[in-house]
Amino acid sequence: MKITFNKSIKVKSATVYMRLKKDVLRTDIQEYLNGRRFDNSLINNRINAYLKEIGVYNDENQITALGESVKQTGFLPTSEEGKYKIWFTSKDRYFGNVILYFHRESPYPNSLVNELDLGFSKEGHFLIPAQKDKNEENDYTQFTLTKSELCGALNQNSDTICAILILEDDKQTTCYFSGHIGKEGKIVFKQNSPVPRSDNLKEIITNILPNYEPKYDRLKIEFRPEYKDFKIKNYACNWKDFSGMIDSVKLMPYDLENAILWRDYLLREKISEKYLTPRDFESNAKEITDEDAFKKFRNQLRIPDLHFFQTKSQTEFWHLNAPIDLDPND
Repeated sequence: MKITFNKSIKVKSATVYMRLKKDVLRTDIQEYLNGRRFDNSLINNRINAYLKEIGVYNDENQITALGESVKQTGFLPTSEEGKYKIWFTSKDRYFGNVILYFHRESPYPNSLVNELDLGFSKEGHFLIPAQKDKNEENDYTQFTLTKSELCGALNQNSDTICAILILEDDKQTTCYFSGHIGKEGKIVFKQNSPVPRSDNLKEIITNILPNYEPKYDRLKIEFRPEYKDFKIKNYACNWKDFSGMIDSVKLMPYDLENAILWRDYLLREKISEKYLTPRDFESNAKEITDEDAFKKFRNQLRIPDLHFFQTKSQTEFWHLNAPIDLDPND
């Protein structure tokens, strides 16, 4: 199952003084942690002292949990502070209040004395992959705020960007952004660069499809002939101001009564196609109820009465009765 959501997001901006910690790619440290050493032992000792200072090694020169993370990913959480221009969402139903992009500003003139309460928490902020000009671009980066209350000034203008959220079975949920922000729209989001998200597909499906049965991974519906194959393709839905499309929703009968209607309809289709002996009839009925869609009701679905189908239509009548009339042992 795959869901593709999309919506427009209003992005506000402000010029602020802030302290933050973000992941910085340090391949030099990663290579050292993975075994690289210098011929000069003095250099190695100085590197070890630095790694202890930043928490990658402990006092016994053993690698810490932070060090293991840097060793695997190459990213080191690094602190910085200064004057920045930030772009953020406010009371968005999905993103909440988070910073989506920032860049450094000149520290002069320094007039950032007004306290701003933008509703930020310390966690959850990130940089959308973007390009400022042909030679300068940034990739996705997560960061945290040392202090959620900032000093600065709000800007009057706002921007609108687009977000596409994609959730798929057994894959990392991702979000793609497109649009322009900043003065004259000079900052362009790289719409083909994914931003990882932690949304759970099954939880969202349960929220947007009230009759969804997580145990069976199917949507309960009342029987309709057009859904005889137990699926709906391109199912439209809405969630947290996103408009969405589910590529294919698997179905199951709403209750036992609908399970019987569904089973009987499919059985009649088989009867209309060919002649069936009583044994064939039972075999086909069982084959239908062995479908995963009937799993919840399988133990309650008994083999139907053959005579009930013998009188429904001329085709059904002959396809069920002719084999009996021609049976020399009957």
